[in-house]
Amino acid sequence: MSKKNVNDKINSLLITVTKTAYARVIFLLCFVFPALFLAVFNYVKIYDEFTETAIMQKRYLATLSSTIVNEKLNAIINLGLSFATMPLLVDETKKGDWEKAVTMFSNARRDYPFIERILIVGVDGVIKAAMPGNPVIVGASRAGEEWHNAVTEGVMPYVSDVYKEITGPRYNVIAAVIPIRNDPGLDFNDITGENAGRVLTGFLVVQIKLDIFSGWLHAVSTGPGGLIYIVDKKGRIVSHPRYKPQGEIIDFSSVPIVKKVMKGESNVELNYNPIENEERIAAYKPVHDYGWGIIVAQPVHKAFSLRDKTLIFLSLVYAVIIAVSLFLGGLILHLLTLLKKREEELEKLSLTDHLTGLYNRRGFVTLAGQELKMARRMNREMGLIFIDLDNMKTINDTLGHPEGDKALIDLAGILRAGFRESDIIARVGGDEFAVLVLEPQEGTDKKFTGRLEKNLEIENAGGSRRYKLSLSIGTVYCGAQHSCNINELLMQADKLMYQEKQRKKSKGR
Repeated sequence: MSKKNVNDKINSLLITVTKTAYARVIFLLCFVFPALFLAVFNYVKIYDEFTETAIMQKRYLATLSSTIVNEKLNAIINLGLSFATMPLLVDETKKGDWEKAVTMFSNARRDYPFIERILIVGVDGVIKAAMPGNPVIVGASRAGEEWHNAVTEGVMPYVSDVYKEITGPRYNVIAAVIPIRNDPGLDFNDITGENAGRVLTGFLVVQIKLDIFSGWLHAVSTGPGGLIYIVDKKGRIVSHPRYKPQGEIIDFSSVPIVKKVMKGESNVELNYNPIENEERIAAYKPVHDYGWGIIVAQPVHKAFSLRDKTLIFLSLVYAVIIAVSLFLGGLILHLLTLLKKREEELEKLSLTDHLTGLYNRRGFVTLAGQELKMARRMNREMGLIFIDLDNMKTINDTLGHPEGDKALIDLAGILRAGFRESDIIARVGGDEFAVLVLEPQEGTDKKFTGRLEKNLEIENAGGSRRYKLSLSIGTVYCGAQHSCNINELLMQADKLMYQEKQRKKSKGR
């Protein structure tokens, strides 16, 4: 591709961009779209990354908390096993000396502050002895309690759900229940419901106040507004930072995620807690060995506060970038428009005579050449009239160049009035003018000549100048079937004009 063709394409593009509203919009979008694309891409990426991080963190905290609770309960069971397998305890329970057996735990609450009370219960479910003692408790039957039914059927150490003590101060407690074997070396797997009465001497029940559980998870950080709570197998609160451990027993079994964790499910999800009237991101994990559940929850607006702040900051940054892009794009578009206008003005100046406002010789040759080409394609005739202002040198020499310039300007006005708007009028020399007449009819030369002479008479009659305007004219035609050259036509018309000027001189005009 030649350099001229490249320049033409660039100019064509500039014209399209600077003159078409649709193209301007596309041009500006070329600046905005990359920033907009990056903004959306990074927004979605950061949103997903921060959300996934929050979800993973909650899942990890739920797993960690479940592990801690499971290990702590195992420790309590192991403590209970160490109590229940003491030979002296086994011997005294075999003999039915319950009071002597329970005295072995007189210092248990001092050594293990989390223990509220230790009970020795017979295989039949009747409380035989308690430490500290309480006459209301001893003799009461616990045969219908959940923990008694479970440990009787399974004959395995068992952790109960939350319940209240049957007598004052009626603490909320859970119980670690350990079967007491008459042969401590006997494995629990060898004990069944059928032989439980023969191989067991009773049950050791270690009651534990709920206050202990809040301390287990105290070191686990859940972030601003976050919390961890524990529910038992029935969905009742074992530990919750918003509820007192020794108030009323709170039932969370209606909370959707509590229902799921009670079924042994684990997950992280956004949920609405109807009891606490709060939308949260919550992770839940069962404490598998005991059927309890762990829930790690945090209000959504706090869990994602860092994400939201980052996204707001990112949005502001990209808003500035997009604004700057629009500004730069608009500025470049404005500069291109100014450049194009400047080029058009320069081109107009290069084709226009600065004195008369008519086309100059270059403009005339350019436009007339195009019209001649069009005329050949359209099978039309063209006429060229060459006009010379007589006595121009005399006017300049005697009256000065300003008066000569005024004569040229006045003649330009006469030519505009004497020809059609579609005709091409130009000043092609100092005092020489040319007119390309489009589709001339028969007698056009006389018609236009007559009109010019009439306009000259009016101008000469009404003017205050000390001379009269006079013209010499030469006219040539280009037939519809001829291939004409504008420069040749100018030369021919100029020659005819010169012949007329000579005839005038010979006649003394």
